[in-house]
Amino acid sequence: YDAAGGEIKLFCNQVFVADNSKELIPEYLTVLKGVIDCPELPLNVSRSYLQNDPYARKISEHITKKVCDKLSGMEKTDRENYEKHWSSINGFIKYGMLRDPKFFERMQNHIIYQTDEGKFIKIADYLERNKEKTGGKVVYANDPVAQSSYIRMFREEGVDVIIADSMLDKH
Repeated sequence: YDAAGGEIKLFCNQVFVADNSKELIPEYLTVLKGVIDCPELPLNVSRSYLQNDPYARKISEHITKKVCDKLSGMEKTDRENYEKHWSSINGFIKYGMLRDPKFFERMQNHIIYQTDEGKFIKIADYLERNKEKTGGKVVYANDPVAQSSYIRMFREEGVDVIIADSMLDKH
């Protein structure tokens, strides 16, 4: 992951065709770096060709699926590493969920939120843990400093408070 922006190089049978093909990579995944070698594409690929080519759309969907599979696998099998990198990857994940219904479907159960105590939790786990104390509602703060007295009040009641301070969390 490179916060400055990614770079995808497109090849056809190991012959360079194009850089950063926006038609193959959804805008929310432009932070990716890598190489795609597609033997089915012609060597003189134009931008309009990629926009209208069903194979290019399949490649884009495949890339999105692979990213989702990697992230969900990481969340399931290497949760500690997932939490460690969450601050740098959550923006593009949440934005992708807003832009792409399929990405939303695949990632909705892998979103984690940090609590006021610095632990990470999924919404489903939060609701299960705090069901009786909150009546099935999520208690969150979008400005932990300004809402510190409320956070303290809920902490004294034994209720976790989710910190949702990103602009994307509101959506």
